[in-house]
Amino acid sequence: MRNQLNAAVEGHQAKKSIDVETLSTAQRQCSTSTILSHKPVGHLTFTGGTSTSMRNLTRLIPAETETIVFDWNGTLLDDIDYCLSITNVMLEEFALPPLTRTRYRDIFSFPVQSYYRRLGFDFSRHPFPELATRWMQSYSANVTLKADLFQQTEALIAELKNSGYQLAILTAAIESDVHELLAHHGIDDAFDEVYGLDHCEASSKVERGKQLYASMGLDPGKTLLIGDTDHDFEVAQALGAPTLLLADGHQSYERLEPLACTVLPTRYG
Repeated sequence: MRNQLNAAVEGHQAKKSIDVETLSTAQRQCSTSTILSHKPVGHLTFTGGTSTSMRNLTRLIPAETETIVFDWNGTLLDDIDYCLSITNVMLEEFALPPLTRTRYRDIFSFPVQSYYRRLGFDFSRHPFPELATRWMQSYSANVTLKADLFQQTEALIAELKNSGYQLAILTAAIESDVHELLAHHGIDDAFDEVYGLDHCEASSKVERGKQLYASMGLDPGKTLLIGDTDHDFEVAQALGAPTLLLADGHQSYERLEPLACTVLPTRYG
């Protein structure tokens, strides 16, 4: 039985593995404005009982797990419809066919550059870095208004901290942006580490994962990676860690089900 811990860790320690000035420069290039609209930030509190709606997820955490590493977009942050809306605006501007939600979840992939090719963008006319920057500027402008955490996420995070787990985030998003969004949602204190990228092109996060594991001294066999895409599975495979995938994020159950890991059609139930 795990010792009960405080619902939030005491203070969030900043990492040194990505230079702060580099992150700030990347954020200025990829964002039209800094995310400043914060919800009140305080220590997480546990309101009693495992969140019934998250039983699907919590019952599948292996008994030997000491640390849980979450993906961010589509795993904790429910931004699928927001991402789709931004993409469809760009597709219309470039006279490309629109995406349905179903097709989006069937073709979205990492690295995102390959996904843009599937959408029909011609990189010889419109270089991928320019398209990625344009997309991220639109995303950052309204993400605090248009995207929220999945329902019951705050209760889930509080319960996991109370149960003694170390928590971390490994994301292909810009690291500094994720820190701001965590603060906006009032859950930044719960995470021991947040590792993301220093650019807005959403490429592989395998190397950042290796750096995260080394920094925290994680035992792969006692570390569960929870995500919503096949790339999260690829990362976990590279790190030698078990994976739990949630098929209610950016990729469909049909995309994830063939993978050699546990896949939940939905986190709820």
